[in-house]
Amino acid sequence: MAKAKGETFGVYHKIAIGGFSFTILAAIFLLFGAIWKKGCLVWTWVVIIILVVIIITTVYIIKLCKEWEFTTERTRVYTIFGLIISPCFCLYLVILSVLYALELKKSRSEMEDRIVIYSLWCF
Repeated sequence: MAKAKGETFGVYHKIAIGGFSFTILAAIFLLFGAIWKKGCLVWTWVVIIILVVIIITTVYIIKLCKEWEFTTERTRVYTIFGLIISPCFCLYLVILSVLYALELKKSRSEMEDRIVIYSLWCF
């Protein structure tokens, strides 16, 4: 597929920038979840980051397969290295976040649980 005149980024770069944007949004959810001690915001971060990692990893695997003949050895090694390290690191962060969300759930009192259930029932 030919690039349009003046187009700087290809489709893979656009998907990566979109994933980066969602990651920043997810980080804001995680930050507010930690400040306000709200487990639902932490769980939102977990869901967003898992989806972003799956999408970005899949896109870069497809990119590597399509451009295998045209890339240098060094580029292939760096891409494969990134495809292995990035999901593992994100999995580690997700595990830490899930443990934190479960810890937040344990620290809530029974009265807070009743307030949350009542407020959900009102909606």
